[in-house]
Amino acid sequence: MKEVVVFSLNNRKYAIPCNSIEQIVNIVAITLLPHAPKKILGIINVHGKIVAVLNLATMLELPERKRKLSDKIIIVKTKKRSIAFIVDKIEEIISIQDDKIVNLETVMPDPDIYEGTLKLKDGLVMIYNINKFLSLDEETELSEALD
Repeated sequence: MKEVVVFSLNNRKYAIPCNSIEQIVNIVAITLLPHAPKKILGIINVHGKIVAVLNLATMLELPERKRKLSDKIIIVKTKKRSIAFIVDKIEEIISIQDDKIVNLETVMPDPDIYEGTLKLKDGLVMIYNINKFLSLDEETELSEALD
């Protein structure tokens, strides 16, 4: 059994495993981070801890939109660091049996950042592997920019 958080971004639904999430907070001011990878919007201060904010819309090749006060920031823990990304809305938290998750390696040879897909009553939802959001080069660039 796995729990996932389903969220929306640009009127599309996505999911990440709950065990990856540190916390979900309201939108806050983002400080630009020079020399960071293009996927990084900037950094935020979360209870004294500096966290990089990814531009998930760019990563997913979605059009940019203005941020709203109702937006949420999901902070997740990867193998190397905490990262955050902005979403429009938290839709729901659902528990699913592992056999209900379709492994994308059966559909495409290298599913990249996807952990699988889930069938919901209103369509398919991609489940992301947050440890693959940044490439090795981008991880190095981010570490250098944060130092």
